[in-house]
Amino acid sequence: MDCVRDILLCVEEHTGLRKSCRFVDSNSSEIAEFLGIEESLPDYQQDLLEKYDNDTLIYHVNYCIRADLIIPLQASDANSIIIQDLTISGHNFLCDIREHQNWKTIKKIAGNIGSTSLSSFTSIASDVISNLIKTQITG
Repeated sequence: MDCVRDILLCVEEHTGLRKSCRFVDSNSSEIAEFLGIEESLPDYQQDLLEKYDNDTLIYHVNYCIRADLIIPLQASDANSIIIQDLTISGHNFLCDIREHQNWKTIKKIAGNIGSTSLSSFTSIASDVISNLIKTQITG
């Protein structure tokens, strides 16, 4: 889930109204390079590849698409995935997990109950934020 969070933060930072970002499958890009098709890795992807291997990163980008967290452009190809933006669900989930201390709490609770699914993290994040709101109101 750390990889999913990092992807969402990256997509949020590098997309906009008229701006998309892309993730290049560096294993496929090696084949493309051999065939004479040049495809360089974006700087933000290189940063993510310092934390995650290529297969993990590309798998989780695709996972985020299937989980309706990010919006791909139909123009994506076998070597790269072009991302238009976060979905509404992606924005909402990221808002709940953005703050580092909240994320630590959410991960700890998920670890304590032994659940690492996206739906569990979403539910835990929502409950953590709700409890923080209640604490602020009753203060």
